[in-house]
Amino acid sequence: MTAIHQTAASTPRVPETTATHHAKTPKGAKQNGDLPCGWTRLTMGEIGRWFGGGTPSKANPSFWTGGNIPWVSPKDMKFDLITDAQDHITADAVAQSATNLVEKGSILIVVRSGILQHTLPVAIAQRQVALNQDLKAVKPLENIRSDYLALALKAFERDILHTCTKTGTTVQSLELPVFLRFKIPVASLPEQRRIVAEIEKQFTRLEAGVAALRRVQANLKRYRAAVLKAACEGRLVPTEAKLQKSEARGRKAKANFEAGEQLLTRILTERRQNWQGRGKYNEPAAPARTDLPPMPEGWAAASLEQLTSAARPICYGILMPKENVATGVLFVKVKDMKGDKIHLEGLHRTTPEIAAKYARASLKTGDCCSLFAARMAGSRKSQRSLMAATSHKIRPAWTSRGW
Repeated sequence: MTAIHQTAASTPRVPETTATHHAKTPKGAKQNGDLPCGWTRLTMGEIGRWFGGGTPSKANPSFWTGGNIPWVSPKDMKFDLITDAQDHITADAVAQSATNLVEKGSILIVVRSGILQHTLPVAIAQRQVALNQDLKAVKPLENIRSDYLALALKAFERDILHTCTKTGTTVQSLELPVFLRFKIPVASLPEQRRIVAEIEKQFTRLEAGVAALRRVQANLKRYRAAVLKAACEGRLVPTEAKLQKSEARGRKAKANFEAGEQLLTRILTERRQNWQGRGKYNEPAAPARTDLPPMPEGWAAASLEQLTSAARPICYGILMPKENVATGVLFVKVKDMKGDKIHLEGLHRTTPEIAAKYARASLKTGDCCSLFAARMAGSRKSQRSLMAATSHKIRPAWTSRGW
């Protein structure tokens, strides 16, 4: 087993001063720079013994068959604690390759991967493991806790990625000599223990808060659905029929309001009159379902086709918009529809030629796109979204929420 840096025996020990037994620096206590009294700074090279990794030859299947040694690579670094790996190798594979075995309690760090653009994966080995060449491992000094070191690395993640990452390379990687000179603050062992315990307590509270927030969000989603259901069944607000009857009783007159059947008749008449297409005008299909729930007085059931313009029928959008064209025509994908609106930020553009082939799918203000009300004009839809241009007598927000 080959170490890639100095051994633990040659590295400085963390001072065990009585002053470091206080979780907080006493008022007036001397500081080590900006550190509490009794703390020190150690470079990553001084923090413990380092090890590199490698890949046993894939040309020798015996290295990868029947082995029980976890071979950790970046794809395994998704957890704080590493207990196993997707791949396993044999003892012969370790002996005949550049990989190394590292002890339980070692800190595993990804040093070469695209994920280093934004994240520094760090984990603690819970058993003896072997390393891929894209990882480094450090076995901390005996008076530096593994969990403290792992938390410290995550605390300084932004600084490490900013100052220690190589530039101009195809794949993001840490510049090892620079990284080994990076300094982290180290407290005494008793204080490390208290710091880790406090962090775990606070993280537990945060996780409980996140869980509570998710429950609230789930309840809000159910409440929103219940509100919409009540609205679409005439139970949210007094219906027009009830309001008119109440007012009519006060005036001792007959209730007078346009019922849903009358409104639907006007919409269909206007739809027929505005037809300018070729051939015979086809009446839109009425609702196919016969098991609709009872509706409030004055309401009527209508199909979405009845509520749309005959000149702009319900249709799907662009099948293959191809690459994003900087000066092209905006088009909408499912990911662009959030809540009940289309978010304009990040919309892609297709070529004018492709857009012209799907002219019917052009959105206008007030159109309903899939389950959402459009709030824009002059764009096209992608194939996974559905557009319906409803009558101006029907509010888009009503159609989008009841669709």
